[in-house]
Amino acid sequence: MSGFKLYRSRIILALSSQAYKRAHKLSSQTSTEPEFVDQPLNKQIKLNDQSFIKIQQNEQKPSNSPTQNIETQKIIQNLQKTVTNPIQNKEKQENSTIKIPLQNINSINHNNSQTQNTTNQNTIVDKDVAIQASKHEQKKELPLFSGQNKQQSNNSSLQLQQQQQIKQNGHQMEQTNKAVKKEIKYFKACGLHNIGNTCYFNSALQCIINTPKFNDKFLSDEIKQELNPKHKQVALQYWRLLKQMRTTNNTSENPVQLKQAISSSTKKFGGHRQEDSQEFLRALLTCLHEDLNRVTGKPIYKELTADLNKQSLEDISNTWFNYFKGRDNSLVTDYFTGQLLSRVTCSVCKNQSLAFDNFQDLSLAFPNISGNQITLEDMLKYYLSEENINQYTCGKCRQQRKCTRQLEIWRLPDILVIHLKRFYYKGPMKKKINIEIKFGAKLDLGQFIINSSDKSTLNCNYNLYGIVKHYGDLNFGHYFAECKHPFTMKWYQLNDSSVQEIKPKVSYESDNSAYLLLYSRI
Repeated sequence: MSGFKLYRSRIILALSSQAYKRAHKLSSQTSTEPEFVDQPLNKQIKLNDQSFIKIQQNEQKPSNSPTQNIETQKIIQNLQKTVTNPIQNKEKQENSTIKIPLQNINSINHNNSQTQNTTNQNTIVDKDVAIQASKHEQKKELPLFSGQNKQQSNNSSLQLQQQQQIKQNGHQMEQTNKAVKKEIKYFKACGLHNIGNTCYFNSALQCIINTPKFNDKFLSDEIKQELNPKHKQVALQYWRLLKQMRTTNNTSENPVQLKQAISSSTKKFGGHRQEDSQEFLRALLTCLHEDLNRVTGKPIYKELTADLNKQSLEDISNTWFNYFKGRDNSLVTDYFTGQLLSRVTCSVCKNQSLAFDNFQDLSLAFPNISGNQITLEDMLKYYLSEENINQYTCGKCRQQRKCTRQLEIWRLPDILVIHLKRFYYKGPMKKKINIEIKFGAKLDLGQFIINSSDKSTLNCNYNLYGIVKHYGDLNFGHYFAECKHPFTMKWYQLNDSSVQEIKPKVSYESDNSAYLLLYSRI
């Protein structure tokens, strides 16, 4: 009996197992639970109201049953389109997120609630909780515009129009803005390496580097448009060095490429000898002018005349100035060029010979004084005072006569360079004049404008922004600069690679080292 009962139990267990398999198969055929992907995913779905819903998807394969709910099939098709969107695929790789409209999410949720017969594997997390959990990811998300979201679509269209408008402004303007922003980022001053007795070079160059307004076109890269086709690389190397000094984190930059470019044009500055800072400043401005000269074909040179019987002084000044501008017209002449009137009067016939000459600096000699101190105004008066000329051929007498010569400022430049002639040369003898000079941070040249009515003389007020100083003698001396930064308005002592902030001064009472003074028009 026990053997028969054991055999009967095994038959019952086998029949039960087959019935369970048939029931399970039938249940799987009638299930309407939607399946989204063929592998487990843990996605975040961004809604139109910028909130998030988190969905955990199961591992079962999509059902191929013909009894599957039609609405669920549509939702799956829409979702598949969303997943196959190349933009979303890219975002899937970056953030592992899929974004679908809120309406589709609600449909999925509704169908799941109706057809869920087993343990629900699609768990919907509360919206507010998801926002807190995905706060970091939300900041990184880029907005994806849905066809059903009109507000976001309008915003997308508006942004696209704005981007197109920015592009229409030109790539050059965009680069200009970047350059300006980058330049403003670094307000500190920058030194220059001494590459072998180049303190004269560095001190004069620092004054030009810190010249206000003059460097705006260099910083905005507009200077490329003003390069003369026959330029000799000086302006280009100056532009590169200026951009490096204004955007670097370094405390000092190497000017070797600029020096090489200037040396190729002016052989005097080719070696490692100590040279005169004022002579180099003139050479630098001349090289920059030639590279930026807007005149590509100079007219034939001609002698100009000045006859007061035919023209007024104003007309003669304009004729001469326009003639020179027709030959030399650049960014340098725009800022640094002024005009002097020279009168030579014959002591016999009183005939006057007139000439208008352009200048880029005023070289002031020290007069013979009893003391050891003089003011800048006194030196300007001495420079513009009448001087005697022993041998001069009078244009009317046609003979050598004693004459007087007097200079007069007729046009004022925006940048005024004053050279104090401290170095005295006479034959084999040379020495440095150590007379103390008193000058102020402000300069008014109105008292020196006598007859000119040129519009450039309407504003005669200047601010000091650069000083080149010289210590020592002609054999063993050293140059350095003190400059006012054009952006921070702070003063710095620029001694080759050394940069040190200094206190600004209203007046320089007793300075026996000042060699070059640079003023900008207020």
